[in-house]
Amino acid sequence: MKGSHAKLVPLQPAGGEYKDVEKTFRIGCPKFTIEKIERVQNPYRWQAYQVKKKQIETQNGHKNNEKVLFHGTPHSTLVPIYQTGFNRSYAGKNAAMIGNG
Repeated sequence: MKGSHAKLVPLQPAGGEYKDVEKTFRIGCPKFTIEKIERVQNPYRWQAYQVKKKQIETQNGHKNNEKVLFHGTPHSTLVPIYQTGFNRSYAGKNAAMIGNG
C-alpha cells in the first residue's frame, strides 16, 4: 500500500480473532464460504476512531453501542476503502441490501 499507513493483516483460522469474526459473519451469512479473513490495520485511523468512540461514549452516558458490521464491495474498491476510509456519497450505488449508508 504505497503511500499509506494501512496494511492488510491475514488472520489465521486457528486464532481467536479469526474465530470471532467467522462466528459473527455466519450469523448473517451462514451459506457463504469464507476464503480468508484479513484485518485492515491503520494506526492513524485507529487512533481517530478511539477518540471519536470516547466522545460518543460520553454523550451516551458510557453505554456501549458499538456494532460489528460487514461491508460487501467489489474487489476493485478494497484498496481505496482501506487507505482512505468509506466515502458515504457512494452509498447505494450497487444494490444496497439494507438501504443507503
